[in-house]
Amino acid sequence: MNEFVSAINSIVWSPPLVFLCLGAGLYFSIRTRFLQLRHFGEMIRLIFSGKSTAAGISSFQALSMTLAGRVGTGNIAGVATAITFGGPGALFWMWVVAFLGASSAFVESTLGQLYKEKIHGEYRGGPAFYIEKGLGMKRYAWVFAVVTIVACGVLLPGVQANAISSSMQTAFDFPPGIRRSVRVSKRCRSDTEKDCGEHEQAEGRRVEELGGDLLCPSCAPAASGSLRQVEARYDSA
Repeated sequence: MNEFVSAINSIVWSPPLVFLCLGAGLYFSIRTRFLQLRHFGEMIRLIFSGKSTAAGISSFQALSMTLAGRVGTGNIAGVATAITFGGPGALFWMWVVAFLGASSAFVESTLGQLYKEKIHGEYRGGPAFYIEKGLGMKRYAWVFAVVTIVACGVLLPGVQANAISSSMQTAFDFPPGIRRSVRVSKRCRSDTEKDCGEHEQAEGRRVEELGGDLLCPSCAPAASGSLRQVEARYDSA
């Protein structure tokens, strides 16, 4: 499986993709006469002037939503990885791609506005809509929509969780079992709600590295199996 993913990754993230992104950004920048510079002031004005209505959201809400969808652990881990392998020069090329990519993003957003539809009183749009309506490629639009749902709902959360887990291990040397475990209350969860003495008898090292939270196996039989598994992973790490 790793070999298959690596083969696909080598095809997708290849030099042609880099030249395609740079070439498309440069083309749209020239065609729009570098609108990312000409309309920068107008962009700032529109962010705070638009108001939300029953049919849609405001300009600031749209900006917040698109930032929430685009900025994540990849922007942190990816930049750090690029600088590690490419040196300071990687920053220059990231700035170039971001500058030229602004025109590509503008064109995509404009197409989304042109081909959006009003469904149940609310507007719907995006790449799947203008691929179907603008290019007349309904099958490809369906493929794009399905792949996007799978990627955003299944693949991207896994990538982000892996990046966070790897960062925790590198920065704080957290064992995998501890990072994947669910934090549980230090207070006894029995019917009597009394503090269990076994918490005080637990190893100080283990209590500290688990964030001070332990669940007494004798007071919570349902959770004892999971706790023992976590402790076994910790001891073996």
